[in-house]
Amino acid sequence: MLRAEISVTEKIQLELDEYTCTWNLLSDSLTMPETTLPKELISLYYFMTGANEFIGSNTELASYLGREVNPKGLKQMMNRHRYALEDLGVFFES
Repeated sequence: MLRAEISVTEKIQLELDEYTCTWNLLSDSLTMPETTLPKELISLYYFMTGANEFIGSNTELASYLGREVNPKGLKQMMNRHRYALEDLGVFFES
């Protein structure tokens, strides 16, 4: 199955239905704003919606996310996307 991703001012993910030759919308950043984040931070968003609070080190947090990311890289991504995370209700302190 073919997929496409188009970025203009918003990000959308499409999937081509080979039988009907039509594109189906999988997600868009208007209805799912977390899709504008890197995959590691999407995992963080979903982890935090279930956990409500996390107290621990970057190493512990990286291991809970189950992604191949080192703790320093995760912290840098979190800082880079801090405002987007806060818009989604994810807040953190260094």
